[in-house]
Amino acid sequence: MWPLAEEFRPELIIRNGGCDPYWNDRLTWLGLTADDFRELGALVRDLAGLCGGRELDLICSGYNERALPACWLALIGGVAGFSVRVDEPEPVPRWVRRDAGYPETRDMVRELKKHLKDYWSCMAG
Repeated sequence: MWPLAEEFRPELIIRNGGCDPYWNDRLTWLGLTADDFRELGALVRDLAGLCGGRELDLICSGYNERALPACWLALIGGVAGFSVRVDEPEPVPRWVRRDAGYPETRDMVRELKKHLKDYWSCMAG
């Protein structure tokens, strides 16, 4: 599930950041909802399984004051494995639910793998 991390064999996972990727963050507009932050936390928890669960989360940013409490709670709940219901702090518009950037992201990942395949065997496939 984590081929690059498995090849790298980390001793500790450090996730730097907070809620900048929230869909209504005036700095980034990256499209994540509060529920997406819970999922992100759960992914980090799963990834940390590669290094005995050692994970450090630096919750330190975000520019939408209405969203910070909900997103941070969702993120921490995901990292800790707690089942916490977190309501969206703002109504989520329909455009957020569509991932219009997926084809460009997929193409960028393919291009990146071409450049990294000489350094990481998991990128060759």
